[in-house]
Amino acid sequence: MSRNLHWKLAVILAVVFGISAFAWLPPLADRLGWSGPQVLVQKRLLLGLDLKGGVQFVLRVNADEALAIDPTVTRAEVVSQAREAIDRRINALGVVEPVIAIQGGDRDELLIQLPGFTDVERARSILGATAKLELKLVDDTSGRAAAVSGRDIRRAWVTTDDFGQPAVGFSLTSEGGRRFADVTSRNIGK
Repeated sequence: MSRNLHWKLAVILAVVFGISAFAWLPPLADRLGWSGPQVLVQKRLLLGLDLKGGVQFVLRVNADEALAIDPTVTRAEVVSQAREAIDRRINALGVVEPVIAIQGGDRDELLIQLPGFTDVERARSILGATAKLELKLVDDTSGRAAAVSGRDIRRAWVTTDDFGQPAVGFSLTSEGGRRFADVTSRNIGK
């Protein structure tokens, strides 16, 4: 009986030690400069704002403006596109395990948490920057307004061209499509 009990205790201790290695081995490996088993390093416990510090923002998506321009899209699509854009900007910051959550009564707010990131002004400038897209003729120096701007783009996505190279696909609003057709038809061969 005692032998069976020793065997069970040894198995329980081995399992507890093995599972706890996921928690204590990665920080210890960082301190000692040891690369360690990649399985454990990749599965490390990541600390959030409460334990590691960092910055948090709440951004409101101006979905009403986008819906006024293109009533065929939904509020959820507008907020989802804004979330994807914020996610790409945060990736440029190099933050590990950021949190980007949709919240609010109208589901038009983005909660952004950047654990371990302490440069508040840099984060604010990157997250708050307004992107501006204009499609103009290359040789147009007249200062005229762009034929098509970002407001005319209904949706954009990653695709490939006829040669298998990465490309951007996009669909335009009806007004943007009309202006785009005018400009391109007047400039064939240029």
